Amino acid sequence: MALDVRGLVRGGLNLAFDLMPLSVPGAPNVQRTVTYSRIVGASYDPLEGEVTSNTVEATINVLIATYSEQEVDGVMIEVGDEKVVVRMADLIAEGILTAGKDDIVRESGEQDRQVIAFTLDPTGQALILQVRKVKGIADASASSASTASN
Repeated sequence: MALDVRGLVRGGLNLAFDLMPLSVPGAPNVQRTVTYSRIVGASYDPLEGEVTSNTVEATINVLIATYSEQEVDGVMIEVGDEKVVVRMADLIAEGILTAGKDDIVRESGEQDRQVIAFTLDPTGQALILQVRKVKGIADASASSASTASN
């Protein structure tokens, strides 16, 4: 009898999602509902002279964990980077067939996280993303206002 490794990984992944409750934003190592955004192309409007990115978005549950001190090397993995575990089946169900560098993981009320690197497990069941929080316009404005007041 052959061992169904893919089924074992899928079962373990589903169990992890089932056991990890949805939590409040900002808590470490929890399941969260996010919007995953992937740019799939661009279109040019000759009348406006503008290029518009075409994105595909999926609202999915993910597991978010912090990197340990031993994993942070300051070069490839920086302080503040996070691991995001995605069930590949959830993305495929929403029409996203793979991850890409620069994809965005957006959580309501939190900073956007940009995909820096990603790995698909050998069975194709789990996508492990390395993400980094993106400094937004509001963050930059607050930072410059703080500097100006000093």
